[in-house]
Amino acid sequence: MNRSAPRRSHVSTSGGFTLLEMMIVLVVAAIVAAVAVPSFQPAIAGMQLRSATQDVASALRHVRGFALATGKEQVFFLNVTNHWYRVSGRKKVYGLPGSVKLELFTADQEMSDDGQGGSIRFYPDGSATGGRVTLSASGRRFKVDVNWLTGAIAVREDAE
Repeated sequence: MNRSAPRRSHVSTSGGFTLLEMMIVLVVAAIVAAVAVPSFQPAIAGMQLRSATQDVASALRHVRGFALATGKEQVFFLNVTNHWYRVSGRKKVYGLPGSVKLELFTADQEMSDDGQGGSIRFYPDGSATGGRVTLSASGRRFKVDVNWLTGAIAVREDAE
């Protein structure tokens, strides 16, 4: 054995990360997340508004179709205070996002006594009491109109 030969170190240079490098990456990622997440809030609110508008319009179309199919009056009831609606023939209550402001314009006799909402009634011939559901959030507003003569449902975006 040759004792005079220098010993070689077995230190690995496999390219791993040090604890300090990992901490720096985590701090940078946290800063990027803190800056980026608030910028998504208006987009999320806009998607919730559009989704709630489509839900209401779809429910109104369903109730009109149900009135035509059954030959009986059917009702869409909207609670603007607690953000939910109900349709004839179903016991289920459908929730709407609390971030969406709701307004209902309908015939006086269709307004609830407690002032929390009201209904739009559809008749067997497809006509309705008529009305409008207005949904707004984040500076955007959608109107869902129900034509009293034809019962047709129309959705349009309106400037606030």
